[in-house]
Amino acid sequence: MKRVIVFLMVTITMLFFMVSCFHQSEKAKENIQTIAPTTPEPVDGAKNVNINHLCLKWKGSIGSEGDIISYDVYFGESQNSMKLVYKDLDKTSVNIPELEKSKTYYWKVVAKNRKGEELSSKVWSFTTEKKMIQNGYMFVYGDGMLAIYDVNSDPEHPVFVSSIDLPHESTSFCFDGVYLYTEDLDIIDLSDVKNPELIEKHDGAYMPSDARDIVVTNGYAYIATFDKLEIVDISDKTNPKKIGMYNTGYVYGVYVDGNYAYLAAGISGLEIVDISDKANPKKVGNYDTGTAYGVYIDGNYAYVADYDNGLVIVDITNKTNPIKVTSVSTNGSAYEIIGIKIYGVQKNIFLGTEGGLKAVDITDLNKAYLIDSYFDDFSVHHGVISGDYAYVTGDGYAVVDISNQYSFDKPIYEYVDKYSNPSAYSGVHVDDYDIIAAGDSGLAIYNETTRKTYTLYLEGTARDVFVDDNYAYVANYYHGLEIVDISDKTNPKKVGDYDPGYFYSVEGVYVEGNYAYLAAGDSGLVIVDISDKTKPKKVGSYNNFTKVYGVYVDGDYAYIAGFDKGLVIVDISDKTNPRKIGEYNTTGLGFAIGIYVDGDYAYVANSYKGLEIVDISDKTNPVKVGAYSPGYFYNVEKVYVDGNYAYLAAGNSEFVIVDISDKTNPTKIAAYDTKNISEITSPVKIKNYDYGYIYDVKFDSNNNVVYVAGSMGYMQINVLKPDSVRINWKIPMSDFGAILIW
Repeated sequence: MKRVIVFLMVTITMLFFMVSCFHQSEKAKENIQTIAPTTPEPVDGAKNVNINHLCLKWKGSIGSEGDIISYDVYFGESQNSMKLVYKDLDKTSVNIPELEKSKTYYWKVVAKNRKGEELSSKVWSFTTEKKMIQNGYMFVYGDGMLAIYDVNSDPEHPVFVSSIDLPHESTSFCFDGVYLYTEDLDIIDLSDVKNPELIEKHDGAYMPSDARDIVVTNGYAYIATFDKLEIVDISDKTNPKKIGMYNTGYVYGVYVDGNYAYLAAGISGLEIVDISDKANPKKVGNYDTGTAYGVYIDGNYAYVADYDNGLVIVDITNKTNPIKVTSVSTNGSAYEIIGIKIYGVQKNIFLGTEGGLKAVDITDLNKAYLIDSYFDDFSVHHGVISGDYAYVTGDGYAVVDISNQYSFDKPIYEYVDKYSNPSAYSGVHVDDYDIIAAGDSGLAIYNETTRKTYTLYLEGTARDVFVDDNYAYVANYYHGLEIVDISDKTNPKKVGDYDPGYFYSVEGVYVEGNYAYLAAGDSGLVIVDISDKTKPKKVGSYNNFTKVYGVYVDGDYAYIAGFDKGLVIVDISDKTNPRKIGEYNTTGLGFAIGIYVDGDYAYVANSYKGLEIVDISDKTNPVKVGAYSPGYFYNVEKVYVDGNYAYLAAGNSEFVIVDISDKTNPTKIAAYDTKNISEITSPVKIKNYDYGYIYDVKFDSNNNVVYVAGSMGYMQINVLKPDSVRINWKIPMSDFGAILIW
């Protein structure tokens, strides 16, 4: 009996200790489980984390009484590659050295007690601050698009890199190495110059109105609006906040230096504002220069571009009492101070004026004078100096060599809007080049690999281009036919022309053999012998139309888009005596503008009535077999056919792909809206690009890309997958606005 009692007591004791240990273990484990490491710093998903002296922190775990908790820290560039970087820490923070910018990192913390029990935090992440891009890039704004060029490798021929659409018409911006800021406070992330990204702002974020100029420094934006200086905290790029304001009459430009903002304040001249208290900026001095448009500070002097008085130099040593040093007439209104360049002991300041790019020798301020050499091909409104080059914009764009302080009248690269119509009207893809009829800008040749553009100004308006071997034949509107040798694409040269007279308006051209066939507007069809490229001559014509807008030649027949006459078929076997043999009036509410022939069918771009398909197997009796209309408000200008698809340039901002496998029932399969686009939908839309009016569209079946020519330029669109269409590249044709070199 005694043994039984002893056994029972021993058993009970063992059970007691087992249960006790079990509860203690569970308690310790529970302590870790219920309060695993939390509350990370930086917070999970944080962006733009500063890499200098980065300290990771977390809220630690609590062990049972007397227990000690230690921590292991795992860290890496992906969730699957985290490595143990710190072991058995007795604190809840650790410094992480040598991180890279523009990179996302992952980390977690494992808590451990003395018994070896572990509990891990969640996996956290953060992204470091953006990496500044290298120097050697140029940013140019024009017609709603910011274009980025590489000017490091070849300053004479900036290389197009990428572009992005902007929601505001900006004329000024600044750049901090990562973000570009327009005066309208559109903020663009340029850490990846090939893929610029517009920062989306929170609802209610501050946006200026009537902005004219901007300077960004130390986390603040100083914005010159119509009648005031506004100071904006931009530390949070997604939620800018206005914190201060100074009212003035007018303000066109702003320059910030230290604790002062210098305003080009229109009829109030130069105004100096103390900005040491950002919430309460105060005017401390001013000098009436006349009508100040731009201001630049160098040491104790303010250089003012004055609309009425040219360059005005003001001593600002005493901010409360600025004193005029001198003024120099620029023989025309001054718009902006471009910059200063030093030549040994000589010092020049460059200005953008209505008379072009001008320079003033300011070596001796008391004897400053206008240098008798300047670039005057167009009015210069904006510009920047980089090394030995001035990059200027206004009614065009030019690179000017200013290495010689006394001679800079000839540009080494120029892209000029001579008049007012610098659209891309048509283009031809040849090998790696795009030959573009660029309206008033002439003939543009774009290399898709190097992304360089080469131009040849042709007096007139380039409306169409046809490429045959090493020659480009340009329909140059009132200036007739121009023949350009493009054997060297980087240096196109005009070799001949045929001018039918001022009242001719050559809209289109088609070349076959030794003849060019001109769609000559009111003058009908004109046939030109081009066997001698230097001396083309007219050999025949046919004129029984109101207007001729398009022509397509196949063998002995010319197919004419005859405006209100519709489709007209002309026998051209005798070039000296072409004669009409058939006609089909496609017009109705539309007008025949473009034409494409494929086999026994003619495809007519019939403006408001859309696409008309005509059976031309019997040339004397063409018969309509089918039609597709995208709607009355579309104006179909051109048509291009490849296989079972017709590609339409539908005028008002859209090009349309139509399935023509059943000629009697053509069906739209996709419409690419290039005007008001926010997302990829069905029909497919191209994200964020207003491409204005579309004049021409062509399809490259070898590469599954479409080339679109429009009022704002030329672009290539990848249509390999209709549900994921993207713009490969786009180049502007029109005049440029703001410009900046980094």
